[in-house]
Amino acid sequence: MMTAGFANQNAANQGGQFNVAAQNQQFGNMMQGAGALGNLSQQAFGYGQDITQQQTQAGLMQQALNQSILDQGQSLYGGYAASPESTLGLRLSALGQNPANATGTTTETNTPGMFDYLSLAAGLGSSYLGRPT
Repeated sequence: MMTAGFANQNAANQGGQFNVAAQNQQFGNMMQGAGALGNLSQQAFGYGQDITQQQTQAGLMQQALNQSILDQGQSLYGGYAASPESTLGLRLSALGQNPANATGTTTETNTPGMFDYLSLAAGLGSSYLGRPT
């Protein structure tokens, strides 16, 4: 009877060994699958980084284009805003006058002459004589 007990125990040991081997193989398969998923996630992360970098470059190019358009518009507006002053300056220079924003100044002096004094005296006399008393 001992041989039957040893046989049962031997069969149980072999079954346990097969079970452990199967579990080890299953664990190895699971680890391989986890490694493959890790590689896929790393690859997807790399794709995401590439897309982000490309979008950033496209955004910077679009921003530079928009800034160029705004700068050109500002330049044109400055020309339109300064147009009245420049045309006025052209007209005044054609007439021989200084434009209003010229840096030079002119000083006029008046030296009274004999006729200035006579006209002053005539004006005072007529106002004095023309007044009723």
